[in-house]
Amino acid sequence: MDEGELDQLRDDVDQLLRVQEDFYGPGERDQLRKEVRELTERLADVESVVTDLERKLDRVQRRSARVTGMEVVDLDGVGAETRRLAEVAETLPTMRTELLDEFARAKLERAAAAAAQWLAHYDAELEAALELSEYLSSTPAILMAAKGRPGRVTEFRNIHESLLGMNLDRTGVAEDENRARAALLADDATRERIEPRLRAAHQSARALRERLRASVNAAVSEDCLLPKWIEETLGIPPSDPTQWIERATEVLAYRVTYRVADPLDPLGPARDATQSPPRELWHRWLIDAMYQRGVFQPPAWL
Repeated sequence: MDEGELDQLRDDVDQLLRVQEDFYGPGERDQLRKEVRELTERLADVESVVTDLERKLDRVQRRSARVTGMEVVDLDGVGAETRRLAEVAETLPTMRTELLDEFARAKLERAAAAAAQWLAHYDAELEAALELSEYLSSTPAILMAAKGRPGRVTEFRNIHESLLGMNLDRTGVAEDENRARAALLADDATRERIEPRLRAAHQSARALRERLRASVNAAVSEDCLLPKWIEETLGIPPSDPTQWIERATEVLAYRVTYRVADPLDPLGPARDATQSPPRELWHRWLIDAMYQRGVFQPPAWL
């Protein structure tokens, strides 16, 4: 059953639904509704079978093409410039580990701001206590008994008690502020030092993926015979290959970066991934990303 026949069947079902209220009694309508539901379920089953057959046919055609010697597109065969981009981009994860991430910086900034606010409040309380102390010590006792003066004594006592409690924490709060600001200053210095190399690595990573994405997109658009390592992992490209191409591009970027040439395994032997922390991190990330569905999310270090 082709797509045109399926569309006609849908139209017939819709027409039955529209006319059944006018021509059938209650019992007949119930029976008709049952038949329509059964027909709709059968239609869904037919569509599923057609889709499955199309995929199987495409797979058979591709295997047949391999048997008859049709050339497989060589996505791994990149030029020297692409290799150079991969080498520069490879340094990106390592450099990122030298920097505080945005969450760590935000946490330090909040800690420094909270400590500074606390210390400012302490200074204000201390200044108020000194002013009251000076006033009370310079005011004759006879005037202190005048209306409104006893309130100053109570105010001084309250501030004094508050300062006694705050004095216990002041040193620790000041140290917290100093540590947070020192960490932020150290991170600023590191950023300034590696910023040119970090920017170059970011640009290379983007340029590398643009080149590889173009190659994958061309292979899909031209319906080329794809390598087994990509079909066995990601399957054949769907009717809308956008997300498929993004995943394939990221896997290919890994292969190019670490010169993986295995015709079946997209990432090569797992033991090879432990040669460096950045490679191991990328390898683990790809294991999950290759089998995800929905919108592709690039690695966090890009």
